[in-house]
Amino acid sequence: MARTILITSCIAGLVSLSSGQGLDSSTLSTLQASATVENGIAWVLAIEGVTGAWTYSAPFNDRAGFVDIAQYATSIKFVSASGSYSIYATECSNPVWAINNGYEASFTVDESTGLITGYANTANWIGDTQYMSNSCYAGLAVGQAPRSLNDIIYHACGNSGGGVHVEGDNGNAKFHSLEDGANVFLGFDDAWSTDCYGNDISARDCSILAIDNFLLHCSDEFAAQNAELDGLDSQITAVETRLTTAEESIQTNADAITNLQSADSALDARITTNEGDITALQSEESTMSSEISQLQTDVVALNARVDLFANFAAQSAPVGLVDGGEAASDSISALSWKDMAMFSLLIVNLVMMCFNCFRGFCQTKRRKYVGVAMDDESDFGEVRAFKK
Repeated sequence: MARTILITSCIAGLVSLSSGQGLDSSTLSTLQASATVENGIAWVLAIEGVTGAWTYSAPFNDRAGFVDIAQYATSIKFVSASGSYSIYATECSNPVWAINNGYEASFTVDESTGLITGYANTANWIGDTQYMSNSCYAGLAVGQAPRSLNDIIYHACGNSGGGVHVEGDNGNAKFHSLEDGANVFLGFDDAWSTDCYGNDISARDCSILAIDNFLLHCSDEFAAQNAELDGLDSQITAVETRLTTAEESIQTNADAITNLQSADSALDARITTNEGDITALQSEESTMSSEISQLQTDVVALNARVDLFANFAAQSAPVGLVDGGEAASDSISALSWKDMAMFSLLIVNLVMMCFNCFRGFCQTKRRKYVGVAMDDESDFGEVRAFKK
């Protein structure tokens, strides 16, 4: 499979390149003998053109010979008959690609499709480049194929100020409005070794040895190598299958990881919420603890006051009631603290009433008494002593 792909790619890459088999030795020798090297380019005069009268130099001889040899050129040059004007293409630039592939050099073309993409790009030319510009497509349009090199070499359409017009045999050959007559040169690698695509421009004579027949029928090693290549193709296919499976597993794992990340994010959110709830509960617990402590304090104080009232009531009760024996004692101890409190308050009220009555009686005797605040049990003892 890999071998097939490689070979197919190589063939596809060569479709747009020159398809010749190289120049035969006679043609190559004639070109070399006629060439003049300038700027690293071997220039050979191909056409001496005057409108209506064209002359092809050897070994071009005619338009077909010109088109055939142009496959191996690395540049093309136009020179006025007087030699006053000269323009040549940058080596292996877009217009050179066009003539290598049998198209006119008038327009910019897509080198992968051969279709027109725009007017001439004067940046691809050196010299009096103003004579190479054009402003029309001579009946063509962007997206169409340019005309054949058999019909047109260069047409500066719309350029009437000296534009190059070199058309079909015995047609126009001039710098428009400047002078009639335009000579055409083809340029080659000055070492006469390769074209723009690295191909050897010398012809290859394969008739000496029938190498293909020998390899197919006489070479055991060639057959073994083919078998090895077939085995490699099978191994490569297996590897490609495993890679496909691995890619699918990787995608599955990636999806699972994404799901786990989403679940982890959701769990983090829930943990954060729970932490907030726990903090709130801890705050409430602290508040409740404080309130319970306060309640306990209040209960202790209340118990102390109840005990105080109970003691006061016991000491203030009539002797007969206190000495009534175990029955009275048991009856009193059986009372609840609320009953004791109410009883104590009743006794206190009775005592206060008696005290107020006694005080009023004393005031009638012109006696003066000072009110005494009774804060604890000792004060109540003094009152009892006074009563006795």
